[in-house]
Amino acid sequence: MNKIISLFILLNLTYANSQEKIGEFTNELKTSKRPIQQCFSVFNNYNNNVSTFLLENKIIYAYLLGEKLNIKTKLILKDLKQKYNVLIGKLYDNEDNYMLVLSNNKRTKFATVKFSFNTNQVLFTEDQFSMKNLRFLQSVNKGNTTHLLLLDEKTSSIISRKYTTDNKITSTIFNFENEKFLINDKKKVPLKKLLTDYTKPNHREIKNIIYELTKINENPYENEIVNKTFSTTTSRNQVNPTSIELTSRLNKLYINKNNIIITLDKNRFYTQILTLNLENGFHSFDSMKKPLFNINNMYKRSNSFIHNNVIFLVASSKNILTLSIYDFKSKKLLKEITTKENEVIKFKNSPIIQEGGAFKKYRDLEKTTKFLRKISESNIGIGAVKNEEGYEIIIGSVKQSVKGSTTILTILSMGLGGMSPSLFGIDNFSRTNFNSFTSYLTTKSVRIHSLLDNNFNHKTGEIKDNLYDKIADFIKPQKANENGGIYEIDSKKETTQAFDVFKINNATILGLYLPITKKYSFYKFN
Repeated sequence: MNKIISLFILLNLTYANSQEKIGEFTNELKTSKRPIQQCFSVFNNYNNNVSTFLLENKIIYAYLLGEKLNIKTKLILKDLKQKYNVLIGKLYDNEDNYMLVLSNNKRTKFATVKFSFNTNQVLFTEDQFSMKNLRFLQSVNKGNTTHLLLLDEKTSSIISRKYTTDNKITSTIFNFENEKFLINDKKKVPLKKLLTDYTKPNHREIKNIIYELTKINENPYENEIVNKTFSTTTSRNQVNPTSIELTSRLNKLYINKNNIIITLDKNRFYTQILTLNLENGFHSFDSMKKPLFNINNMYKRSNSFIHNNVIFLVASSKNILTLSIYDFKSKKLLKEITTKENEVIKFKNSPIIQEGGAFKKYRDLEKTTKFLRKISESNIGIGAVKNEEGYEIIIGSVKQSVKGSTTILTILSMGLGGMSPSLFGIDNFSRTNFNSFTSYLTTKSVRIHSLLDNNFNHKTGEIKDNLYDKIADFIKPQKANENGGIYEIDSKKETTQAFDVFKINNATILGLYLPITKKYSFYKFN
């Protein structure tokens, strides 16, 4: 344990690689010596302004930045109530009003903080909404609105609680009480039985959030390459990769314009799909048979992933793995790929990689049988990203103990200035880009990568570094000394106290805060 804890200095972030710095400002409002515990930025699509928030204990420093990331104005909130220590939503409008939606650790109490930069006002409001018989599922941020999705345990209904910057809160009820939810091939259960997902970190310690869905994207899941807000020459590295640590979770939430798509994969025979339209209240329920449907043993694992109007279904036992690819709307089978224990995996473009994230080097596994054994004993996952030439697929698993993953997140937080994992929620924070990156950095997994063309046929080629590889290389530590896994800190270097990953138009931005100079810098990654 002492060796593990000593590894926190892996967050001694340095700048060995050169990237384009596109802006910088000084945290002029800060006068205390307490560390900055978290930071994040919001890009305003109405006027191209950026608001950056720096969080310190009970204080929030807020800066409004112009298109060139120069300070336009600044505000401060002091004496934030201690219990509201998790950020679950953020929204804005065209008048440069920015609102944060906060909750307590248990997701049972909520509040908002509104920063009005044009009038130099800060307004804190507690939401008196009763959470009796309700469970928090997830938050959805859609520019000028934030929706809290809540489960009514008694009726299997989902409630969408909508926040806007004018302080109006409305609710929409999606009633799934009469749907036939299955836990296996035949047994019917209430919706809540499918929503508990113990693969997620910290959920046994905080039992109130065991229903929380894993959010895969904050932007429409349609390919960003052809999205109107992005250039058609966007490189593949601008598509956010999704780590196995996220895709191996059993329940996921996807955002497609006004539709919310929830996939439930606790059932090893069916993927069950809920669709909720946040604007008109329409909702539907559907299910799809998974591969290896006729195999029923304790070592069968299965999961799904949606991308670009395609749904990928994967199932594996110790003897066989099958990937089925369907058109998500028509449910037409587009491709099916199978490999067995005594065969070479012909559709992979990488070795079979076993990796311990940021703390261990990876090694290659030679035999298919080892790969199938590991993923059939763990939480299997599949992820996909689209580029100009086809799809990059990742298949693998994560064998994750809850306490072990919490330890890693604690270590991560120590490198970010002593923040506890629950404080503004490193592991539960609603910002997808940051979640994707931190899981990408700390994932412990076994996996393969595969390249498929636009017709889902395997093609040759090398797996290139993606966007998050570039960011990880940029901030990874330079080890001053290593002795038996113990790394020493180079005390002469100023270390980053907090960082953030977000989007400005078609570029991914890394924000870094340095405590001695109080400088917050923005770096652009393409």
